[in-house]
Amino acid sequence: MKFNHKADYALQRQLLTHQDRLFASYSKLMMLRIDFAYLKESDSFESADIHQITADMTHLIEQVNELVGVVGFAWVLEYGEAHRFHIHAVFYINGQRYQRVWNFWQDIRAIWKAVTEGEGYAYHCTPQAHYRVQGERVIAHDDVRGRQGLQHVLKYLAKESQRTPRRVYQYSDVPEKQKGGRKRRVNSH
Repeated sequence: MKFNHKADYALQRQLLTHQDRLFASYSKLMMLRIDFAYLKESDSFESADIHQITADMTHLIEQVNELVGVVGFAWVLEYGEAHRFHIHAVFYINGQRYQRVWNFWQDIRAIWKAVTEGEGYAYHCTPQAHYRVQGERVIAHDDVRGRQGLQHVLKYLAKESQRTPRRVYQYSDVPEKQKGGRKRRVNSH
């Protein structure tokens, strides 16, 4: 799959390894893509610095970690003239137990609004018909094409353009591989 942005290969490798480790612990995952920023008419849009948006994101993640079904996340801070400081994030949902992301999206959006005291907005990056990669579906650990699609999304998070001088990002810890259940078979297609 062709990618139109120059990559930060070190960050890309970390995000892809993180996703692989999540698939080692969970047989099925869904990815929810959300962008976070401040409303243009808010005080935070003009005054927020790297410390404020990082603190707000940390508070968001603390609360998202309490949502049953969210098993991982990754986010990257960027800066651009149009949106100033903003965050590109992915949240991983346990696809063995959930098949839709909508309720998670609503909960996370509400948390961001509360954390930013109404000055933040969250944008749900929903799959569009013209996207080459269709996300927000359950992807099994052995679904090679599906996992490549998720990797394409992560490569966007790891792009060089709009990065801050010092790369600011975070990804979740991954639990130890759960024991029990059936042994996985590798499909050869």
